[in-house]
Amino acid sequence: MAQAQLAGWLEGLLHGIQAALWAQHLAARAQFEEMRRRALEAHREREERQAASRYL
Repeated sequence: MAQAQLAGWLEGLLHGIQAALWAQHLAARAQFEEMRRRALEAHREREERQAASRYL
């Protein structure tokens, strides 16, 4: 009986760790995508300013 309880507890612990790692992965991915979006936006704005200054 105790062995089954321990096995169940360990299984729950491992599932919890797996869920935490997955949540961390998703948060990191979202953060990376936000950084990427901002960098692309800044690059696009810089190119637009440079293009506009060429015609002045």
